[in-house]
Amino acid sequence: MKKSEFQQFGRFKMVKRKISSSEPLTITESYVEKVKAGDSCLISGCEIERLKAMGPCTIENSMIHDCLSFSECTMKEKVRALTITAMGLASFDRTTCKVFRNASSKDGTSLGSRKISGSIAAVTYENYTSSVLDYEFNYINILNKYFLECAKAIECGHFISFAPFYIPAIQAEVMYIRPYFNTFVTELKADKLIIANKLKDRSIFDDIISMADYRDLVNKQFETSHMHVDRIEAKTLILENCDAKIVIADHAIIKDDCVIDELYAKSYEISKNAQVNKLAGGSYAAED
Repeated sequence: MKKSEFQQFGRFKMVKRKISSSEPLTITESYVEKVKAGDSCLISGCEIERLKAMGPCTIENSMIHDCLSFSECTMKEKVRALTITAMGLASFDRTTCKVFRNASSKDGTSLGSRKISGSIAAVTYENYTSSVLDYEFNYINILNKYFLECAKAIECGHFISFAPFYIPAIQAEVMYIRPYFNTFVTELKADKLIIANKLKDRSIFDDIISMADYRDLVNKQFETSHMHVDRIEAKTLILENCDAKIVIADHAIIKDDCVIDELYAKSYEISKNAQVNKLAGGSYAAED
């Protein structure tokens, strides 16, 4: 059996390979490699390699390497995890993890309200279901594959979206957005920004910790759509199927089916199938 750093110091009263129960389950001060809870469960002061909770689950003051919750999940009092997948309601209290996935069942149907509350920090947030970011969060990377909504501006390292979203403003180091008519955003700012129906740059995922390999979406052809943004600012910019009022960039590539009211760039390439109403350069380059 693999020993944990805590087990070596005698922290745990019980060490087990596997616990599986269809009855209500309570585990305290234990190290367990695999737990499958078919009913409600309470976990306190534990380290668990893999947890699969089918019913309501409360976790406190524990380390869970991989947590999969199908029902209501409550984490409080210093819970740490490597990965958390919530397929139902989830409540956090300063929870930290590497990857948090907000998901649905395999057929895409709801297994709960998926209402997230409390506070959570994660290296990567993966959104696989219609979701509202109306709780306290700190995400370095956001990967969106379903509808995502947030009433306030978002700032992160990578913002990668293959689905519509409703967010007033986004600032990121690297950003890819697949355009949709029902996407709403007024302002985008990034070092590297791509808006296009097809993502061709595989390296965009290189620095992102995730539970899945998203490289299968590179060069995947989706149905053509369109979006509008009031203001876009980037150092390196590629736009396709996007209308904008003001675009500011060091280097801008304006591809097919774009209508830009004002473009300010040090250098640029404009497709013959795009329209730029006002073009300027030099001092209007993107800010550092």
